[in-house]
Amino acid sequence: MRKDLLFAASICLICSCNNDNADTRPLKVVETTTPAIAGDSVCRTFAGIVEEARQINLAFKIAGQISAVNVTEGQKVSEGQLLATLDDSDYKLEKDAVEIQYKQLSDEVERTRVLYGQKSVSKNDFEKAEAGLRQLGIQLQGYENKLAYTRLYAPIDCYVQTVNFDPGEMVNAGTTIFELIDASQYEVAIDVPATVKMQDLRGTTFLCTSQFDETPIPIRLKSIVPKADGNQLYRARFAMPAKGTARITPGMNVEVTFKSINDDDSRRMSIAASAILNDSSRCFVWQVMPDSTLHKCPVTIGHITADGTVYVTSGLDGSETIVKSGGGSLHAGQKVRIMPAPSETNVGGLL
Repeated sequence: MRKDLLFAASICLICSCNNDNADTRPLKVVETTTPAIAGDSVCRTFAGIVEEARQINLAFKIAGQISAVNVTEGQKVSEGQLLATLDDSDYKLEKDAVEIQYKQLSDEVERTRVLYGQKSVSKNDFEKAEAGLRQLGIQLQGYENKLAYTRLYAPIDCYVQTVNFDPGEMVNAGTTIFELIDASQYEVAIDVPATVKMQDLRGTTFLCTSQFDETPIPIRLKSIVPKADGNQLYRARFAMPAKGTARITPGMNVEVTFKSINDDDSRRMSIAASAILNDSSRCFVWQVMPDSTLHKCPVTIGHITADGTVYVTSGLDGSETIVKSGGGSLHAGQKVRIMPAPSETNVGGLL
């Protein structure tokens, strides 16, 4: 009988110890955050460079010796302005020789036409004479074109970036004489990561500022190349307005700011993307209740920014304490301990 009582007492003592261990089991420590009311905009800045809308390499269509260069580097020129000329003496001689032949053959065709009307010349001979005149006329037009090609004009309003030859030098057809830059519009080029390229940029405002003029200049996104470079960046180009660029020049370093305008929904909140979890039905976050237990709080998410911020359009009002990360190993009803905020005066907890 005494042995039975001792055995029962031992069992009770063991159970009591197990219950004590369960109660003193350490709680999981979680880092928390509070949803913030989404501001008016989310900004991100990139370094860029101003480029001309297009660069024109201007050349003569024919070969020859340069007789005159009428502009200098850096000069602003107007559309149709004469920039350079070639020695045209040989082209004039060729054109004059063919022109004499054309006039002579034209007179012969007129006489042949009269004879054909009098039935003195066959129709075949008359058609041969007309065909020969047309052929010579085409040849004359070719020499007149070559003579016109000895003059080089500005195709648009632009600036002369480079003058590659001086008077007296020989050039071939197609050799670049001038490098011109389009002065009518500038572009801004920046390199963006894949996170930006994959974003829906509709509704985003783009602003450009320089060190010489801090007034933001609105710019328009033209294109983003589909292929990344060796650094996994994508080249994006923006069009600058013609007005407001007096202090902006090609080659200048600028900053481009992406300003994402928020929706009109004043209830929209923002939290870290690491706090968002999802199950088979929808997205949710872990809310830490006043008794330190976890509650699954369903949410509806909207825009996701490149810096890892998620906008929540419904499900949160800003008063919740949310588990910021590591929620995948948690479960509803679990008790947790909130990680204390780091001390600003005792960095690293060394004191």
